[in-house]
Amino acid sequence: VTATDNSGLSASDSIIINYHTSVLAGFVVTSEDVLLTTEDGGRDSLTVRLRSEPTDEVLLPLAVDDSTEGVLTVPVIIGGQVIAGVNVSIDTLRFDPTNWAIEQMVHVTGINDQVVDENTTYSIVLGSAISSDLNYHGMDPADIPVVNSDDDEAGIFVYPLENLFVDELKANVQINVQLESQPTAPVFIPVDVSDANEGSINTYELIFEPDEWETVQFFTVSGVPDFT
Repeated sequence: VTATDNSGLSASDSIIINYHTSVLAGFVVTSEDVLLTTEDGGRDSLTVRLRSEPTDEVLLPLAVDDSTEGVLTVPVIIGGQVIAGVNVSIDTLRFDPTNWAIEQMVHVTGINDQVVDENTTYSIVLGSAISSDLNYHGMDPADIPVVNSDDDEAGIFVYPLENLFVDELKANVQINVQLESQPTAPVFIPVDVSDANEGSINTYELIFEPDEWETVQFFTVSGVPDFT
């Protein structure tokens, strides 16, 4: 800054102005609008980092709100290298002044429940942050929706269906019946013959309970003598 008086004499001095830029605290979560998993183990991913450097460690709890549909894991990193195909379960992300700007990846993997329940929506719940840095403590990022694609179909498997022969003496045949997915309630399957003069069965109903749905049940078909 230079100043000049009426006689033409001048003097100068310097003024230092410091400009401070402030980046607000926050979490940067990068993912699709809706993550997609499948019951056959298909997975999706998101990444999380801090928006600004904290003064102390920041812990971010995370979980799924339905543990029957998905599980959270993170890749294993040793010596700065990601170990391919190795993941461990995770319930907390940790950030500090040295790694706050590094994106941490989280995988969500679908779980198979054996039940025909159609595609199911659940969420990755990002909890309230814990830190002595009050700019971050208590901050609660938005949860992430996930859809787990169902791979089960209702069905009844009956076997064998070929080369079935009985006679009027003692020969009989066993028919096996099995469900193809877990029901949500007991399943009653009636059994009968189309001509009681030619054949008989040892039971007229099979009952499958939800907790024993994988058990193979059977009935026996026997020939009926007509004495002619």
